[in-house]
Amino acid sequence: MYSKAGNIGVILVAIVLVLAIIFLSVSLFRTMRKMEEKFSSASGEINAAVQYNADFAMLPEIKFYYTDEKGFYPTFLCHVSSELYEEVYNDPNKSFVTLVSFVHEFEKVKSAESTDWITLFDAAEDVRYGVFNNTPSKAEEGEGWLLKSGLVDLTDYTYRITAISAIKTVEGDSVTYQYASMPLKMDYSSFSTSMVYESTKLLNKVKFGIDGITITDNMDSRARSIINSVVDTAKGESVTDNNSTFACTLPETLTMYVGDAMYLPITVSPADIPVSIYYHGNGDIASVERWTGKVTAKSPGTYLVAAYIGGEASNVCTITIVE
Repeated sequence: MYSKAGNIGVILVAIVLVLAIIFLSVSLFRTMRKMEEKFSSASGEINAAVQYNADFAMLPEIKFYYTDEKGFYPTFLCHVSSELYEEVYNDPNKSFVTLVSFVHEFEKVKSAESTDWITLFDAAEDVRYGVFNNTPSKAEEGEGWLLKSGLVDLTDYTYRITAISAIKTVEGDSVTYQYASMPLKMDYSSFSTSMVYESTKLLNKVKFGIDGITITDNMDSRARSIINSVVDTAKGESVTDNNSTFACTLPETLTMYVGDAMYLPITVSPADIPVSIYYHGNGDIASVERWTGKVTAKSPGTYLVAAYIGGEASNVCTITIVE
């Protein structure tokens, strides 16, 4: 009896020890996760907003504007609390700024030991600066103000740009930045675009009346000039005013079954340049997502679809839908 009782006691102790180890492991894992999340949101992980502060937050959209006066340029918006705006506005040494660079620059330095955004921008070879205007507009939601910064001298049409917002302080020869951040849950790759991409997207929107966009002849000419320059350069040709455009080709025919969905295969020339593609189909036996080219077959019949880049159409793809 004593031997059996002793064995049972040993087993019970072993079970308790195993449960204790499991409990400690789970607790340690949770603690590490919390520390990791705290580090990611505060110290500069590539995929997080750095030094984020609710008083100064960059909005997750790069807006491009066409104007007869300044041409085609990107703008950035930031939400600023009333208190922080007054603090910076009344301090002659401080200003709201955007630091703009190219995505390919970060591909070179993203493995640096420090991934603080200011360090990354310091390491980048090509950084442009935009100063937020000091005439804010009232934020639509909540308290505070919206500030807009534009970069009007960007002539690198093909490369994707990215940016961070910051408060710049100049004291003698010393320059420091605070609240350097991108929008939350975005990184330099997702928070990016290019002038040629926006040019092709704009002309697609104008052609199909999307968002009620209308532009003047000068704005239209500017967008087409950007596309022309990029296409000529990609082909290794001298840039001339010959209205060069991207060409896109869809399969002549495809067959789908009712209920199936697929992304249309498309060939773009010149290749390897990010452009905006718009898809347009006819009829209701299928649907096509206009910015992705995903076709969903609904009922038997024939469905026609075409793709557009900068308002220029591809061939028509005939999709036969069967049961």
